[in-house]
Amino acid sequence: MEETKPADGPDGRSGLGATMDDLLLERLQARHPETCAAFVDAHYRGVYRFFLWLTRDPDCSADLTQEAFAAFWQSVDRLEPGTAPDLKAWLYGVARNGWRRRCRCTRPLLGLDEAVELPDPAPGPEAFALSAFEGAEVARAVADLPADYREALVLRVFQEMEYSQVAAALGVTETLARWRVHQARGRLRAALRPAGERKEAARGGRA
Repeated sequence: MEETKPADGPDGRSGLGATMDDLLLERLQARHPETCAAFVDAHYRGVYRFFLWLTRDPDCSADLTQEAFAAFWQSVDRLEPGTAPDLKAWLYGVARNGWRRRCRCTRPLLGLDEAVELPDPAPGPEAFALSAFEGAEVARAVADLPADYREALVLRVFQEMEYSQVAAALGVTETLARWRVHQARGRLRAALRPAGERKEAARGGRA
């Protein structure tokens, strides 16, 4: 299965939501203050956490988040009116491209605990299930995934994006996005299984 490579962001539309995206794009391109502030407020924390799961470095994640939004505003100005993509997916595609560029000159990472210092206010069912494990165990298992699998898993599970959005953000087909998430889940379960068995054994010992 082949990837489609975006220049500055992914190429994807949101189907029934395209009209709303077109209206949002128009206001963002006009730099409407309230619209721009609301967009940043809605997505800044999510983009930061996306980078935190990928890098495990709070300072690097903060820098990458700033760079991602700067690149996003530039890319928005190049989009044609009336052809707006899913702008959330586009933002994460721009963010992912920035992370891939940074990977070429990666600096040492900080401790694993810092990758889970900001709990999600309302995690989805799968993220909630993972919370049964120690934060460092999950962070380590996610960090050990291949980059392609890690990106897809974080977007789907921790950012709770639809598969169509994951595909658009990564610049791949939805089929490939689903396959990467499936592979990532399998590897994550295998990596966390020993920790789960240790917890079960500890509970049995206290019974």
